[in-house]
Amino acid sequence: MLIVYLTRTKNTRVIAEMIHKYMGGRLIELELEKPYPEDYKATVDLVVKENASGFLPPLKTKIDSIEKYDIVFIGAPTWTCNYHLP
Repeated sequence: MLIVYLTRTKNTRVIAEMIHKYMGGRLIELELEKPYPEDYKATVDLVVKENASGFLPPLKTKIDSIEKYDIVFIGAPTWTCNYHLP
């Protein structure tokens, strides 16, 4: 089992850690090569543009052999009122 998450406010981390505590598996926090801005509005504006263009920001985190996991939990922030995953 693999639990991966991206978090801005640490809320997603809390949920990922709860899943890990009760389910076990490997827990990995995803890090972006270029972190989003600290300012929330700037981050939302950037993510809206990324979603519209289909851009996926490159990850600093690498996961080897993801195919070896039978179950993968993915946690990510919701950035806009449309609730798009990054």
